[in-house]
Amino acid sequence: MPKPVFIIFAVAAAILAACGGGSSSATPTPAPSISFTPNPDIKAATISVTFQGSPAPGIPVAISTPLANNSASPRPGTPLASKTTEPSPAPSPGYVTFRGLKPANTYCWVAKFSATVSFSQCAGPITWQYQTITLGN
Repeated sequence: MPKPVFIIFAVAAAILAACGGGSSSATPTPAPSISFTPNPDIKAATISVTFQGSPAPGIPVAISTPLANNSASPRPGTPLASKTTEPSPAPSPGYVTFRGLKPANTYCWVAKFSATVSFSQCAGPITWQYQTITLGN
């Protein structure tokens, strides 16, 4: 065996020996568990309504709590209120904000485009407090 190849094998063997012979039984450290809690100071949710990727101005959006308070598989319940998305000339067409929400509640929103076309989403407080809820396609 040529001397340079032998040196490479010798170095590789030394590294493997230092690392436990090439087998590793190291266990990765698990990531810390993070538990989010609702922020009692955030009481508003912003809803964005789109249609075919464009803002949808003038669309009614209803808010409710989940049907039968089922937060495991929420579906919109009886509407508590309804608002219309901002019109086209507004700075934020297709957006609407619901205020006075209870920070610990799950809410559902339904944007009704027509008698046969609507989009809905339910979200817990960690979602609606920190993200814009998007309804549409």
